[in-house]
Amino acid sequence: MSQEKMERAARQLAEGVSSKNLPVILAASDPEIEFTSRFTAVEGRTYRGHAGWADYLADADLVWENFRITVEESIPAGPERLIAVERVEASARGSGVQLDQPTYAVQEFRDGKVLRMRTYRTRQEAHEAVGLSE
Repeated sequence: MSQEKMERAARQLAEGVSSKNLPVILAASDPEIEFTSRFTAVEGRTYRGHAGWADYLADADLVWENFRITVEESIPAGPERLIAVERVEASARGSGVQLDQPTYAVQEFRDGKVLRMRTYRTRQEAHEAVGLSE
């Protein structure tokens, strides 16, 4: 799979999550997707399959009033894998606490769609997850 196609799928996925558009998310995701967000990883939560995306959006809606992800950079990490460097901008529901920080999404692809994705707090963590040195 070309780097360009992986980058396009990563951007589509980020746009779908930002707009809470499930059909867009599903179009970029393999039906057997496994997604672990750094925000839910502490709970040991991994969202699985297309149904997992609906659960993730519902969970995010409980916590975040506004939530936007923008892909700022893509780092090749193998023939079917990349690290999407993302900017997360959000405001917490209730408290209004603002979040504006990078996150690093390691994405693995199958047949042009995201099959596995896990987000990390730092670039170093993401690089280590895929066996790259900075």
